[in-house]
Amino acid sequence: MNDAKDVRCFVHVSSAYVLYINDTYAASGGFPDYPDWRIYDEIDLDPYVRPGENSFRLTAYWQGEDSFLYRTYPAEAVFALFEKEEELLVSGPGFPVRLDTRWKEKVPYVSTQIGFSFEYTARPLTDDPVPAVQAPGYEQGAGDLYPRPNKRLTVDPPCPAKVCAAGRFLESPENVSKSCGQRMQLAWRQLEKPVPAPALPSQEGIRLDANDWIIDLGRELVGYLLLDISVPEDCQVRVGWGEQLDDMHVRERIDDREFASCLHLPKGRTVFYYPLKRMGVRYLELHIDAPSAILYYAGMTPVFYPLEQIHEFTCADNLHEQIFRTGVRTLQACMHDHYEDCPWREQSLYTMDSRNQMLCGYLAFDEYRFAASSLQVIAKSLRSDHLLELIAPGRFYRTIPCYSAIYLVQVAEYFKYSDDFMTVKGLLDVCRDIADGFIARIDPTGLIPRFVSPAYWNYYEWEPGLSGDHPCTEENTYYDAPLQCFVIMGLTSLSSLEMSLGSQLKAASYLESAHKLAQNVHQIFYDPQRGCYASFYEPKVPKIYHYCELTQALAVESGLVPDTVLDTVLKSLAAGTITAKNTAPANRFAASLAENTDRELVPISLSHSIFKFEALLKRPDAYARLVFDTIARDFGFMLRNGATTFWETIQGADDFDKAGSLCHGWSAVPVYLYLKYCVDIRKEGTLISPSLTGIKDPGTRLIKDPGRRIQNAY
Repeated sequence: MNDAKDVRCFVHVSSAYVLYINDTYAASGGFPDYPDWRIYDEIDLDPYVRPGENSFRLTAYWQGEDSFLYRTYPAEAVFALFEKEEELLVSGPGFPVRLDTRWKEKVPYVSTQIGFSFEYTARPLTDDPVPAVQAPGYEQGAGDLYPRPNKRLTVDPPCPAKVCAAGRFLESPENVSKSCGQRMQLAWRQLEKPVPAPALPSQEGIRLDANDWIIDLGRELVGYLLLDISVPEDCQVRVGWGEQLDDMHVRERIDDREFASCLHLPKGRTVFYYPLKRMGVRYLELHIDAPSAILYYAGMTPVFYPLEQIHEFTCADNLHEQIFRTGVRTLQACMHDHYEDCPWREQSLYTMDSRNQMLCGYLAFDEYRFAASSLQVIAKSLRSDHLLELIAPGRFYRTIPCYSAIYLVQVAEYFKYSDDFMTVKGLLDVCRDIADGFIARIDPTGLIPRFVSPAYWNYYEWEPGLSGDHPCTEENTYYDAPLQCFVIMGLTSLSSLEMSLGSQLKAASYLESAHKLAQNVHQIFYDPQRGCYASFYEPKVPKIYHYCELTQALAVESGLVPDTVLDTVLKSLAAGTITAKNTAPANRFAASLAENTDRELVPISLSHSIFKFEALLKRPDAYARLVFDTIARDFGFMLRNGATTFWETIQGADDFDKAGSLCHGWSAVPVYLYLKYCVDIRKEGTLISPSLTGIKDPGTRLIKDPGRRIQNAY
């Protein structure tokens, strides 16, 4: 190099990469893309290069099979290095490459969503480089490469940590041949808490006669694993990670999920860094096949999407302020290359989850580029049946139909907040395809029948009767009120979007379809005796059945509830019980109250609480205090139980057979509600008086400083 200024590297790989300049970590990444939409990163190398000779080393990882995060296509690594306009280095046939045999190829999945864990042997890589070749039948560079559609992630210095317990593990001989996670989960432990808890990183090292170490990072973090350790002999070190210590140790193995990896270390000190995949972590556990060790560091380098500002909610109530701050931490932990449902177990991009996250981000961060890129990734997953994949850009054998309907709402909301005409124009054909597909499925009942096939999961939320475990065959058709409501919301949103973009005829057509569907839903599903909407209709019997908060909330939010019964429906939704009197005429399909006296509504979960809260806030005089008291109760419960980010469900880690996530993006909803209704930060006309919300002195404080100060504030 000449003066080593304005040095840039462009990198595209088909899974993930790590770039080292002069044996120093410079960058890592790999955007989740598609075979026909391949993304490259642009990296500023000025901080890492020097005049004269420099070394360049790129490690490219190829997953090689589909997961929720990745859609497989042929392995490739494409890169070019420039100093100003001069090309210094470019990939292609003949470039020196070698297979990194220190990594074991066949290893367990962390989860089917995330993909593989890893097993690594720390030794010099002595294999001689060979010239790169072009894969048979694959033309390198076929098709265009596109720039990353959002900002590259920032990597922070190693986070503080402490050794919170140490001792010894024992395992049965028959378990030694099991997987890394199984061995750790099945081991017997005798642990003691070091007093005082040694802090990491430690320059002199922490010396303990222990082979089982538990490290606390202090809060839920997302980042890259970093280990600096000295062992007295060649040995294996197993590393487990998790979000809690409910088993008195890290929960390394849950069913077929394996939150553990394996390192083979030589005698002496080794520094191991794994920037190829992010981990969602509060605790690490080390099992060391040696009698003792010296630990210099075990923890993470936190990884963040760079935000430029945060509108921080303030008020006179410390609990509501803490709920807001924890909600922001939850959002940050679930946004990296795209929105993620949770950083520990899945890291997947869903429409329903990301809708909550987008609404929060529009108000809290003024962040639109990130939302736009996630909407683009989702749009490219459109299938031939007019539905989106369950997750993007990955592939799965089934999808959730209502998740495609909510995408129409997401796109319309994005346009409302961003005024980004060009992005929305590029998504419009996908939205129309989805909408037309739903309309085409409306049958002579005037409703959309439940989808029939193993390729479809008729899921609505994780509550009894709503999680998609309903029998359905071609011979016995069912109809689901939640699906109809989501489609009505989607068609209404698309109609509004078409009108804003000047397509009046299409707007009128979609709105007419929504109105007709709404009328039919009210006629079939409304039960006047109960003053509620049933969730399901089985015409063969015929009957309507199943009463829940979600269906009432969706009916209100979709606009299908007539004014004459709106207050009755809201009263039941607020109470969680059927409150109507029995004198009203019965729905001909409904069981009489004499036959079925159950008056409880199935409660709504955290994921869909936004629908309940916004439905109730249509009558702020009656229900605003209830909404914000419920937030204080439920989210305060999580805080009192040690939450540093908000949980997937109120059951916490015990849910889903001990696999519940303790950091879930869909649970950040209070961030949106505070900023929309308590301060009306966007001047939408949604401000509710503190005398109604019960939250005194609401306001905002702008934190505006690009870089790590925003992250450190939270």
